[in-house]
Amino acid sequence: MFDGFKTNVVANLVRAESDSVVAERVRRLQESAARRLPSVYLEDRERILRDRVEADAFISGLATERAQSVGKRVRQERLLAGISQSELADVTGIHRPNIARIESGKHTPALPTLQRVADALGVSVTSLIVDRKASDTSESVA
Repeated sequence: MFDGFKTNVVANLVRAESDSVVAERVRRLQESAARRLPSVYLEDRERILRDRVEADAFISGLATERAQSVGKRVRQERLLAGISQSELADVTGIHRPNIARIESGKHTPALPTLQRVADALGVSVTSLIVDRKASDTSESVA
């Protein structure tokens, strides 16, 4: 299980930041640590810093996955309602390019924005945020 987690972390790290950016960030953190800590602690500090960078990248990957998931559901509901992005933009007061960014997962909308979209589509905000398949699976297991 841990190997799979590390594989996901590394994959997200590669997606989130280029290798040179990560290397530079680790180098700066190491220099900072070297100024504050005796050399005996540097190995542990380096490991902690690498883990922190990997965790940041993992969290960034989760946020991206969440944005894509919400965007997918917004698009599905819009298509079920039979309206275009332009029509949804007119009803919600959100610019059409921003609707496209939400649907493509490039932007995570704030809750008030999601509320306007949900109201325009005639659905609840929860239906746009919660993955029904995942919640159905967890309920059937319980």
